[in-house]
Amino acid sequence: PSLEATLTDIISCVDKMEQWIAGLLNFARPMQINAQPGELGGIAYAIYEFTEPSARSKGARLEFHPCAQKVPVLVDEALLEQAVYAIVSNAIDAVPTGGVVAISVGGPAGPTQSWATVVITDNGPGIPDDMLPNVFKPFVTGKEGGSGLGLAQANKIIELHLGAIQIESKIGYGTKVVVKLPLSKE
Repeated sequence: PSLEATLTDIISCVDKMEQWIAGLLNFARPMQINAQPGELGGIAYAIYEFTEPSARSKGARLEFHPCAQKVPVLVDEALLEQAVYAIVSNAIDAVPTGGVVAISVGGPAGPTQSWATVVITDNGPGIPDDMLPNVFKPFVTGKEGGSGLGLAQANKIIELHLGAIQIESKIGYGTKVVVKLPLSKE
């Protein structure tokens, strides 16, 4: 890519990081969302593009699996990106060299379902059973030097969107995180 395109990408990434850091610093304050109509696949793909270089530099593979159709959601895009980024970043940190992290976007499974999903899976070491119930609590971390705020903040953001996060993990096999968000009526 050209120097101008590279600089534009760097500025965009710095702007996103600035928003996320501000969000982390405001963790204890009441948070407000500015929900706008959006498309979940595009939001998730932006996170994929942003995190793929760090996965590659670690020697891991990051995959993106879009939904076959557009998935309309009503979200605060910056906050949702922050939440999903925290989950994807944790997954990348967890996998060994040669590991795989996948981001998959799903729409409603049937005409009566009103949920969209972003599923993040990894083939890392898994989360110990005794730690699993506490992963969304502030300052709980399994990472050396971690703050324990990433997943707590992600959970808070998803709950503000009237969604939910579910985690399944098995030692030696990896972790699956399902972010459920209500579909937009628009």
